[in-house]
Amino acid sequence: MLPWLGLIGSIAMAVVVTVFAKMLFINFVEMYNTYGKELPWLSRLYHDNYLLAWLGPVAVALCWYIGRDSWGPRVAGLLGLLIALVGAVSTIFALYLPYINMGSLV
Repeated sequence: MLPWLGLIGSIAMAVVVTVFAKMLFINFVEMYNTYGKELPWLSRLYHDNYLLAWLGPVAVALCWYIGRDSWGPRVAGLLGLLIALVGAVSTIFALYLPYINMGSLV
């Protein structure tokens, strides 16, 4: 059960990261470009490298496959849940940084 939960969590987080980067960050990039400013570095890093989120499910599946007889299912499940947690926190933080720095645009 734990490996499936980790795999589903990491896939869901990769989908969320991709959708947010493709749909929401376009507005931030355009808004900051009209004022001649750059996005905050963490938001820029998030926007430029969002496809790396898809390495999470690959890493979970690889751990699950390599250690399928002993440690693999537990490590894969915990890794997937950790990826989902870190992805959620970093996504929220990267999305709010442009809002926080909006005062510097004026």
